[in-house]
Amino acid sequence: MNLHNFIDKEVHENYWERDYNCATNILMLLSEIEGIKLDKQVLYSVSGLHGVDPMIAQCGLLSGGLMFLGIYAREKNIPNSQLSKYYYDYSKYFQRKFGDTGCQNLNGNSKSLGLKPYACEDLTKDVVEFTINFIEKNIKN
Repeated sequence: MNLHNFIDKEVHENYWERDYNCATNILMLLSEIEGIKLDKQVLYSVSGLHGVDPMIAQCGLLSGGLMFLGIYAREKNIPNSQLSKYYYDYSKYFQRKFGDTGCQNLNGNSKSLGLKPYACEDLTKDVVEFTINFIEKNIKN
């Protein structure tokens, strides 16, 4: 199975079968792709980082992606001074690519207004691939 098909399958199953929120979904999937084992405390904490949509908070996909960058960078012994630049660049490129960093603005709806479950499934797939590409271009080389 190629990476694109793997991402499609896992994102869907993570939402519909495992009931992961967006931040957990992206963090789990990126960790699996990169072969990094996550501690259970990390998984406990990420469960509260979905964009809490009605509050127009930061997108959980951005939060989960930033968490993964931190974990990945520390696994690769990248110093904090460099990691700060990666956080900044990732957030900037995320906003450029997807048009916003707010949950409600990205999904175009509100749970309080009847947002269907896992409305960001396609966006999640795009953000996973975006994050993999960011790591390939900015951190691995």
